Amino acid sequence: MGWSRAALVLVLATGCSGGGGAPAPRSTATGPTPSGSVTALAAPGSKDFGYFPAVVSSGPPVRLSFDRAQFLTGDAANRAAAAHGDETPVPNDYYVVNDNRRLRTLALAGDVQVIGSQALNGYAGDRSVEARPRTVPQLLGFVGTAQGKETGFNLVYGSGGVVLRVEEQYQP
Repeated sequence: MGWSRAALVLVLATGCSGGGGAPAPRSTATGPTPSGSVTALAAPGSKDFGYFPAVVSSGPPVRLSFDRAQFLTGDAANRAAAAHGDETPVPNDYYVVNDNRRLRTLALAGDVQVIGSQALNGYAGDRSVEARPRTVPQLLGFVGTAQGKETGFNLVYGSGGVVLRVEEQYQP
């Protein structure tokens, strides 16, 4: 499929997450309700946040289904929570907005960096949480669990929209 430069800029400007724009008035409660899947395109170096509801392909290139969301903190989190009719100030100073449940398909680079913080590292108890490198098979196994589908990840894209880095988002 050929994308014009203007269409690609529009997709990137409206589809990437971040703390900037005002969220649409719908809450973030349940898991994704896909109305189809599209292949995600992102500019090199751009960042994203969201969830991996499913593994699309485990053999090169690894492809994951991605549900984009916004991880907001501070004043942006409180404004979004108020707009959604939720508690303010927000607990733990963060709020996740997931108003668009469209699923995208992302490809992982062959040398993708995977970093776990809590759930992906098997955290339990009162010990400190340290980010640690994980493998793609560990990520794929985790994404296949109920907990894995509910865990948010930060992404960094390379050229062609390939994911170079996957880092579990720490959530207290």
